[in-house]
Amino acid sequence: MKCVKCQTDNKLKERKENNGKCSSCKHEFTFDPKLSDSFTDPFFAKTISAISVNDSLYFTPRQFYYFFNARKYPAK
Repeated sequence: MKCVKCQTDNKLKERKENNGKCSSCKHEFTFDPKLSDSFTDPFFAKTISAISVNDSLYFTPRQFYYFFNARKYPAK
């Protein structure tokens, strides 16, 4: 899984050895698909970037919830 701060690829073993932190910059991972969540920190960051159009738009939690789920579970 890539770190959102330094883009270093961290394997599960490395994340466990560093208590859920990046092996390079020690930035803490919020979401780990191997342990509990089915999405990653970069996915979450890209979703926020897309809905806010690179920090130029405001969105409510409800709007974010809808947009996030639309990206996570796309219509078939």
